[in-house]
Amino acid sequence: VKHDRNITKMRLLTFLQSAENQKEITFDTIEKQMQITADEVESFIIEAVRTKMIRCKIDHLARKVIIDSTVQRTFTKQHWQALKEKLESWKTNLAMINTNLSTLMAAQGTTK
Repeated sequence: VKHDRNITKMRLLTFLQSAENQKEITFDTIEKQMQITADEVESFIIEAVRTKMIRCKIDHLARKVIIDSTVQRTFTKQHWQALKEKLESWKTNLAMINTNLSTLMAAQGTTK
């Protein structure tokens, strides 16, 4: 039982690492990487989603998984830099929205 749980954890970590840098993964790739049968792929993906470490959608017709997001196994300096840049961008955009709203409110105040 313990061995099976360890195998399951290793498969999950492998899947997360694979999904970290890809937008889509085919069922065939999952079968090969996880060393599971075609019948086990869907239940494996569902179990992975239940851990809340990955958000994805299953495309049954195309036999692939579309990755929305994953939890990072490690948070590197590059991740911190990307987060900093995204937050700075949001700050700039919010400042522009605030300026535009203030201008709009001032214009409405003068027309009343």
